[in-house]
Amino acid sequence: MKRGLVIVLLFAALVALQCGTEGQQDTTEIKKVISEFHRAFDARDYAGMRDLCTDDMYWYTLDGRALARDKMAEFFAPMTSRWTSIKTTLKEMEIFRIKNLAWARYKSEITIQVGDNNSTMQNLHTIILKQQDGAWKIWQHHMSTK
Repeated sequence: MKRGLVIVLLFAALVALQCGTEGQQDTTEIKKVISEFHRAFDARDYAGMRDLCTDDMYWYTLDGRALARDKMAEFFAPMTSRWTSIKTTLKEMEIFRIKNLAWARYKSEITIQVGDNNSTMQNLHTIILKQQDGAWKIWQHHMSTK
């Protein structure tokens, strides 16, 4: 009886260890995709943003709309065209990965310059990524302000 219990406990420990380490896989490429996405936004490179997203990606806006990846330029261009510059700083990023799916949560500070005036937004992000054709792509993006 004790031997059976020991075997069950060892098996449970190995499964737990595997689950714990699977989420800890290398996340360098994922972090790179997220950073490139924000750099593209700052540069108003909407084609670059689109290319970092899956075909079925949605960006959930602050006002509750769900934007397909092909609608991001239509949504952001009129707004950002009035801005002199945009600078996003990413902070406190946590990334979790299981096989071909990953999710990240992080904070950002976006500084927007209009003429000589700067305003800064503090934001919270949740992004889900999945591998598509061997590359990490953004599948869902949600941002809210603090």
